[in-house]
Amino acid sequence: MKKTVILGTLIAVVGLIGPKIIGSVVNGKMDDFVGSLNESPGYEATIVSSQSSWFSTVATVKVGVNPVIFGDLSANPEAAEFFDNFSVNAHVTAQHGPFLTLNGVGFGLLALKAEVDEAALRDYLTYSDDERLYGLMVNVGLLGSASYSDEVQAFTVVDGSDTAMSKPLSFSGWTGAGSMSASHLDYRGQMDSLTALQDGSSGSFQIQSVSLALNADDSWVSMMEGAFYDSSFEFAIGSIVMGLPMNQSAKVRVENIVMNGVTEKSDDGQLMDVTLNYGIEMIASEDFNATDLVLKTEFNNLEKGFVLASQDASANSLELEQMAEVLKASLLPQLQASPEFNITEMSGSVGNGSFSGKMLMKITGVDSMPDVLEDPGFWLSKAGVDSAITLDKAMALWVGEKMLVSQLQGDPQMASQMTNKEIKDLAVQQAGAMIETLSQQGMVIATEDGDYQMMFTLKDSQATLNGNPMPLPF
Repeated sequence: MKKTVILGTLIAVVGLIGPKIIGSVVNGKMDDFVGSLNESPGYEATIVSSQSSWFSTVATVKVGVNPVIFGDLSANPEAAEFFDNFSVNAHVTAQHGPFLTLNGVGFGLLALKAEVDEAALRDYLTYSDDERLYGLMVNVGLLGSASYSDEVQAFTVVDGSDTAMSKPLSFSGWTGAGSMSASHLDYRGQMDSLTALQDGSSGSFQIQSVSLALNADDSWVSMMEGAFYDSSFEFAIGSIVMGLPMNQSAKVRVENIVMNGVTEKSDDGQLMDVTLNYGIEMIASEDFNATDLVLKTEFNNLEKGFVLASQDASANSLELEQMAEVLKASLLPQLQASPEFNITEMSGSVGNGSFSGKMLMKITGVDSMPDVLEDPGFWLSKAGVDSAITLDKAMALWVGEKMLVSQLQGDPQMASQMTNKEIKDLAVQQAGAMIETLSQQGMVIATEDGDYQMMFTLKDSQATLNGNPMPLPF
């Protein structure tokens, strides 16, 4: 009997005192979130109102956009005025556990729902009368892990709207979901389509099948503050079709675009390696066709102080000279870390030809900054480069043709006496001879397989091209 009384007392304590504690945590986390949002480039947020009772918290957060993130908008005063005055109110309702009903019946520490105003952007967009343009739901379990989902409603731009958002455009909506804890976050989101119709002066485009997957070994707040963290992501687009201005029959189609990447910090958290890979299955237009385009890059040994200084400079929208001074002050630790920029793979096919290549670049041996930062001799003595590119014969002829067309069109006399077709025909005739001349001069190497190769290295201030010493201009 006594054990039953004790158990009942514990349940009562958890059920009555727990919600009050959770409410205090919710208010503190909301302050942290708004503070982090204000530290993020382009956002301005304030808590307009907040009321907390024993079992729930209700708040309104005003979120605006700082137009400086879009750069100079002086050429588009309508857009500048719109973003200068743009803000939305997000209404937050939180239910304190352990008994939850806000996002469905269950047990947990917290259920939260955030939605923008019912009237948000209705002067510019048409979307369902009984839906909010954006909503977020979060459920925190009894052990502290959280799941969440968000949704942007499908919309179309209001016809005849004389604003910066007046392009005929329709959006299918976005849905996403994920989970988070104090040390991990993951997210998956997707949309079906985004379509902009031709309006007479500009072209059209349609983007289909967009998805985003993100995993990060850190908290959401830390991510917004720009801290180093291990992560991976993949962003994919099924297709993009663009109609050119004043000529909708001329279209450019791009299929299966994928960008993925990984960030990995060092054991002491002071350095980070970043891998970014890009792939496009096909680009096709009337006069251009490319397939299987691949670009794989690495940014290794990025130093935390330099990266954070770069982020702060961007967030504060500093002028170019001010930004240069900020970065210069934190540049030495970054150089001492021996940074690398590598293109580990670059390949694809254009027309009937194909190409492949790599470029490895590293700065080593920097102990102190030079007296004159722009001293080319200093940087040559610290830089190492190992690069190579290979073109098959068809690709080499295509590149040669494009180079000759550019040269001939840049010659006023030639341009005035020949049509574009005549210039192109002449370039096709002379491309082979130009490549042969470059081969004889040692600028390119003709391989036994019939390909053409160019190799460049730089080490200890000594440059070589295709294995031969190459004089430098400084």
